[in-house]
This record gives sequence, structure tokens and C-alpha cells, in this order.
Amino acid sequence: KQDYDADDELILGTKIKDLYTDDDGRVVFKYPEGTYVARVSGANEQYQNFWDIEIIDGERATYYLKTEEQWEAIDETCDVSSKISLVTMDLNGNHIPGLHFTFYEEKLDVNGIKTYGAKLIDGVIGNLGSGEVNVKPSPLKKYVLKIYDQNSKVGDFWYYDNLQFSCGEDILIEKKIPSLKIILRDANYELIKSQEFSIYTQKHDADGSPIKEKKDLVSSKLNTGEKGEYKIYLAPDHFYDSEKRGTYVLSVSRNKTVFNEYNIAVDPFNDQLLEYIFSALVVSYKNGIGQAVSNKDVLLYEPGKSAAGEYILAKNLKTQKTDEGGVVSFEYPQGRYALAVKDDLGQNNVFWNILIKNRTKTEKEIRANTVRVSVQDASGAFKKKGTAFSVFSMKENEDGTFSKNKSKKKFTIGENNYLDISLAPGPYLLIHSANKKEYGVAIYTENGKKQDLVIGGTDPFLVTAAKKYKLNKPEPDRSLSQKLRGHILLQVEERGEAWYVEQNTDKRYYMKDGEVAYEILRKFGLGITNEDLSKIPVGIDMRFETYDYDGDGVFDKMEEALGTDMYSSDSDSDGYSDSTELLNNFNPKGPGALTIDESLTDRLRGKILLQVDSLGEAWYVNPQDNRRYYMPDGEAAYEIMRFLSLGITNENLELIEEGSLFD
Repeated sequence: KQDYDADDELILGTKIKDLYTDDDGRVVFKYPEGTYVARVSGANEQYQNFWDIEIIDGERATYYLKTEEQWEAIDETCDVSSKISLVTMDLNGNHIPGLHFTFYEEKLDVNGIKTYGAKLIDGVIGNLGSGEVNVKPSPLKKYVLKIYDQNSKVGDFWYYDNLQFSCGEDILIEKKIPSLKIILRDANYELIKSQEFSIYTQKHDADGSPIKEKKDLVSSKLNTGEKGEYKIYLAPDHFYDSEKRGTYVLSVSRNKTVFNEYNIAVDPFNDQLLEYIFSALVVSYKNGIGQAVSNKDVLLYEPGKSAAGEYILAKNLKTQKTDEGGVVSFEYPQGRYALAVKDDLGQNNVFWNILIKNRTKTEKEIRANTVRVSVQDASGAFKKKGTAFSVFSMKENEDGTFSKNKSKKKFTIGENNYLDISLAPGPYLLIHSANKKEYGVAIYTENGKKQDLVIGGTDPFLVTAAKKYKLNKPEPDRSLSQKLRGHILLQVEERGEAWYVEQNTDKRYYMKDGEVAYEILRKFGLGITNEDLSKIPVGIDMRFETYDYDGDGVFDKMEEALGTDMYSSDSDSDGYSDSTELLNNFNPKGPGALTIDESLTDRLRGKILLQVDSLGEAWYVNPQDNRRYYMPDGEAAYEIMRFLSLGITNENLELIEEGSLFD
């Protein structure tokens, strides 16, 4: 304290404390307002006084002190201990016992970024929410505090508070820690107790997708216990270390299936609750008549793709039997799957593109087919119970007809003079033998239908080796993404978001704006020669507003790409405007019609084409009219593709897997 004697001369008052400058030659002194004296020791152990150091309430003052003598740096550890009391609380002020803490020396790395050095001391927060340690620190150094719940290396809190000690000074430190409470529930929202789970810090792979690695494991032995909940303390983003991010992964192994929930971000200012619901698929299995089928194996598959790009069954993930109501439930992570049910020939009857939504119970009804088979004799009378017939596969001929192939299985007519069987979609020949002759009927089965089939006993039903059958072959049971390949989809239930369904991946890509549309052109564009491009009809959309000097409906940049005259609405002066000729497949630059290759056009429908013989001009072949539309840049592409889009509901859009342009 600065004081005055009886003669009103400045004198040293009560000594407050010894302070030491840091590596930058600075010291911070926090004290109530008043006037003080800074007394600095020199190299000769003499003191120099700096008077009138004034502290004003609510303000920060900076003083630069210059000594008249040299001084020497010292590396001194206090002779007496200081007691550090650390109190930890959640954001509601409740004390948190059991946390671990460590004090380190503060250092700077080669880039001048704060980091930690040698350990000073560590300890544990006791049951009352406080931890105490006695240390002999160096008053010349600053210290860093680390607090952690489960793991000293990941999920840990770091505090760079310029913490310094004066010899013999006791310090109280209070820290408020954000908490994450985790509750687990099944798909029926029932509380799951005593369930073990793991927490990881989240990283990203080269494509930007979230991942978890073994080295990032916070703990694998967390448990919801009898209360059905667990509270853990995880750090938010580290202020100085970019590798320590406050985003985490919940991982639960349940019934030999691993569920991962990514992107759990910790808020430093709010306690959080994560109620994780295990996603599930509830399947109702019915036959072609609409009757529930009980005690039937339903197989959940991971789908794959063949070399030809068609979906195939890759890996059987789970198998469950339907209950009395024909219902089966699969608790499984989000994704797109396939379901398979064995038909009466032992073949897989496959239902593709089954979506399981994250943290949701998804309900799905699947219907097989029912073929009701009866047999007649030569008089037309129905044969009774016990009459045999056989099912044969069929092969498709080059002319589109079908012929008898291999015998698959023999059946017998049941009660009521018929038998209901289920056959996976495809061509079959059903044969009944009588009087050393074969009588048969061919059928192409379809899921979700009841198909009646009568095997007659007269000459029209005779089966010969050379006999061919014409069948109404239905459109293949393709997934929605396959059906909409190359289309632009517009979300009619939202704000008109546009998506492009790429043909090779069958994934949808979000066209956020012109910049993204340009990236789609670059990523998915297919090179084409000018000669081949000219064989595809040109499309014109008058809604596209851009500069059109001659007003013929063909904007100027498109005229440049086509080689027509942008200053004349009738480039070849034949009395018809350029747009009229193009829309009717006539040559706008001369006499005659354009040469159109329908086969090439059909093969390229939905594709984005880039002119390799020119400057890489981009065209989109609209699958709705098989015409190519010019896209001079990203903004134009974005606008034109939205004009040519198909409306789609959110429910149907979710059936198409979303892709990333960075995959």
C-alpha cells in the first residue's frame, strides 16, 4: 500500500504480496481500488520503488515500469506450500464429484500457440464436489488446468486462465462443466435399463463423412443402470487444439448389432439430453389375397450391385419368423435394405429398397403373390384333392416368347379342388400329366396379386417340346431410384428443393444453387462428339429468361452453341423461325430435316452431355421428352433443370438414397 508519514511524505505501507513477471515480462495484479507502490528488486539486491500505481474500480490499468539497474531472471520454487481448492459444478450449480484434474505448466509451441508442459500435480474431486491439493509452485510460471470425466486423453476440458501462484497463497477455483445425459429407448419408446454403451470423439474421413476410431474412444464401459440414464461430462471445442473437437459419437452394441449416432455436439453453455431411440423395421407380411402369413421366415439383407449395375442380395443380416398376425420386427440401424421371403419353390422373393429411418420405428407391408391352381379333366370337371401337378421354370426366347425349361417342384391339389401357392415373380409353366400326356398353362407371376390358373385337360393345353408361350411380361420390379434415373425431382411439400438422380449411383444430389448445379455438370457430365450430339433433338423452354437478341425463342448463347444466327430469327431465310424448325426437328441452318437417332437418344436420356469437340458446352437430355437442353453455365443449369423437374413427395424422396458430391 502507498502511505504518507507525518510530514506528508510518501512511504511504503502494508506489504500485500510478492509478484513475479511471466515470460513476457508482465504481471497481473488484481486487488481492490486504491493507490499502491510497485517495488522491483535489481541485480544488486537493491529495490527501486514505483509510486502512484493506481487501481480504479471496474477498470483495467496498464503500467510500464523501467528500472535504472540491470536485473536477473530467477527460477524459483516457493518454499512454502499453497493449497488449491477446485470446485466443479454443472451448469445448474450442482456439485459434481468424481472428476479428475491435473495442473500443468503453460508453454507456447513453435507457432506461438498455448499448450501444456510439465505436470505440476493431479487429484480427484471428492464426494462433496471439491478437490484439494497442496503444491509448491513457481510464482514465475503460469499454469494450465485440465479436468476430465472418463478419459485423460479424449473428451477432456482445458482451461488456459493465466493461472499464477504467489508463495504461500491459497487459491479457490470454481468451474462449471456442461453435462450430457443419455437415455436409451427401444422403438416402442420403452426405457432400456442396464445397457452398456460407448462414447467416441468424432473425426471425419477424406470425404467428410463422420467416423469413430479406436484411439478416439472416451469409454466403452458406460451403463444406463437401473435408472435407465447416464450423465457424462464431455468437453466442447478446445480453444487452442483443433484436433480436440466437441463433437461425439454414441455407439451401442445391442443384440449383436452396432448402432452409431454421430454429430453429438456439446454446448458449453447448456446441459443436454440425448434420448436415443433404436431404429426398427416392423414388417407385415401378407399373401396375394391380403391374408397375414404366420410362422414365415423373413430375411433382412444388405443389398449390393452386380457388374451390370443391377441390385442383388449381398449379405443376410437377420432372419425372423412372423408372429400369428404375420408381423416381424427387425431392430437395426438406419439404411436401405432388401427383404426376402422364400416362395413355395424355395426361391427368394425379394422386396427392394426397404428404408429404415434413424431413431424411428418404420412400418412396412409386403405382399407376395398367390397363384390359385386347379386342374380339369377332358370333360371340364375339376379334379379332386390329391391330383398332382408340377411347376417348371421357363426360358425367354429371342423373339420374346417363353419355352418350358426345368422341373422345379411337384404339388397336389388340396381341399376345395384347388391349391394356393406362392411363386416369386417370373415365368412358370404348370403341368398336369394324364393318359401319358402333359397338359399345361404358362403364367408370369406378380407380387401383390391373386392369379387364378386352371390347367385344362383338352388339346389346347397339350405341352410339346417345341411349344412357345406368349406371356404378358410386367415391367421389372425396380426401385424408385431406378425408375427415376436421370430425372430432376422437385419437393412439392417443402420449398421446391431440386434434386438430380444420377444414373450410375441411383442416388439423389441436392441442387442448392447455380454453383452446385455447375459442380453436378462437372462431376457427372459425359463426353460426346458434335456428330453424335447433333442426332439428339433440341429442346426449347420459353420460361428460361435470358438475352435473345432476335426474339426467336433461342437465346443468344444457345445460338452460339448451335451455330445459328443470333441476329436473325430465321437463320436460313426459309420462312420458319429457328425455334419452329428445331422443335419440329428441321435444320435451322439449311434445307431438310435433322438426322435423329432415336436409339442413341433413348440410351442417353437423363444424361448430362459435354461437347468434347468444342469448348465443353453442357446439355441435359430430358427423360420426359428425350430432347437436349443447353446449359451455358451453373445458374442457367439450375434454372433450366428446375423447369424440367418432376414433383415428388417427401415420403417418396426418402426412398432414394442421398449422395454427396464429395463421394
